[in-house]
Amino acid sequence: MEGGDGRLWVLTAGGLAAAAAEGPDPAKIMFHMFSQSDGMSNGSVLSLAPDAHRGMWIGTSQGLNHTVGTRIEPGPAAIAGISIDALANVPGDPSALLIASPEGVTRLKGGI
Repeated sequence: MEGGDGRLWVLTAGGLAAAAAEGPDPAKIMFHMFSQSDGMSNGSVLSLAPDAHRGMWIGTSQGLNHTVGTRIEPGPAAIAGISIDALANVPGDPSALLIASPEGVTRLKGGI
């Protein structure tokens, strides 16, 4: 998935990889791996959705996380530890996110 920041985001067995061109030469690619050691709630990434501010929402088997540059922030405590099976942006409302889990569908308004 391509994020609003121009990076290509790839789900991997150990977490999440972000790839971007390094400098003006598009042939030089820089990879950044995100995992639990970076603050993700779990390395098992199930879903992704870009936010309105060039970040990325990350749904894992143990909760929701959000990227800010190369930092990972935890999602709302109310859904910590819950498998986030799917994420979707809300058309016409860039500050809202739909979160699907075994508990049902939740609408997150205004980010973390």
